[in-house]
Amino acid sequence: MTNGWWLGARSLTGAAILGAALSACGGGVPRPTNPAVQACEAAADKQGLEVLDQLTATPIDQGRYRVDLSVTDKKGDRRVTCEWDPASGAKIGDFR
Repeated sequence: MTNGWWLGARSLTGAAILGAALSACGGGVPRPTNPAVQACEAAADKQGLEVLDQLTATPIDQGRYRVDLSVTDKKGDRRVTCEWDPASGAKIGDFR
């Protein structure tokens, strides 16, 4: 019975250490992004929107992108679409 308790305690301790190590791996590390996402996040910020997350970044054509962002403001959490053109910059479009 003593060996079973010891083995169980070792397993729980190992799981706790492994869980903490895995959660620390992604913490605080920025994910890769592209100029379209950066420009759309800046455009959202200029409109008083706080960007919560980048949902998608889809190439359209000729270097243009459509970026969907999850944002929040006084009206609550919403989804916003931004179109980015390297020549003209980012334009915030429809809110959902």
